[in-house]
Amino acid sequence: MPPLPKRDFQERDFAESDINRDPFRSFAADLAAQSKRTFQVQRKVLVDRYALEELRLAGIVTGSPSRALLLDPTGLGWVAKVGDFVGKPEIVHSGGPTGADVPINWRVDRIRVGDIVLVREDPSHPEIAPATRVIALRVVEEAVANRGPGMTMVGGQP
Repeated sequence: MPPLPKRDFQERDFAESDINRDPFRSFAADLAAQSKRTFQVQRKVLVDRYALEELRLAGIVTGSPSRALLLDPTGLGWVAKVGDFVGKPEIVHSGGPTGADVPINWRVDRIRVGDIVLVREDPSHPEIAPATRVIALRVVEEAVANRGPGMTMVGGQP
């Protein structure tokens, strides 16, 4: 057999590109960075650091307009009104395999005497009914019953 031709390697032969991939490179860091992507929120969101499950309804003021006081886990109060977006966004993938990740938030739909109603609409699937969640206000009698005999609530403090 004739000898193989001698190949002259250049620096560009070892440079990574779309057609020349390093088979030993780990892509775990790229995937982790992709999952930690931050989204540019295009609307004002109250308490965007905490999920809705972490918030507690502390008070309601009915009237025009009605307001609700939500407490985050640190005890900081946030005043919400109808139409406000609340809580950490949930990421929904839309548009199939080539689609984009879209952050969606809960929106205060109604403020009633004993609770607030929040809705979450998925803009990529308008045919699906919006999800609804209700956060109830703890009444004083229930709080007293949970604290035991002899404990009373005055101004929200034991």
